[in-house]
Amino acid sequence: RGLIESKYEDHNKADISKSKVAITWWIMEQVEQRNGRFLIWDNGCWELMTDRQQIRLKVASAFKDHKRRLRAHLNCQVNESSTHKFERQDGKKKKETGR
Repeated sequence: RGLIESKYEDHNKADISKSKVAITWWIMEQVEQRNGRFLIWDNGCWELMTDRQQIRLKVASAFKDHKRRLRAHLNCQVNESSTHKFERQDGKKKKETGR
């Protein structure tokens, strides 16, 4: 995930598909240099991915997922709530109803 985050801006700004593909290949190479693996959940267990084109598509989808997470975070509305009792217009505290 860290590699995706570090290259997200470059990938997002790339206007040519070849540039985006080059970034995904770079990510794959970095993972492999660190002895990382690409896995897929299949029939109840993790399987090692060997098809390089499928791995590249998985990396590309990771960029899309990161973009969705960023958008969701930016669109998140922050609501503040207060535990203070309401006050009436005349400044007196509202009576509790005993519920």
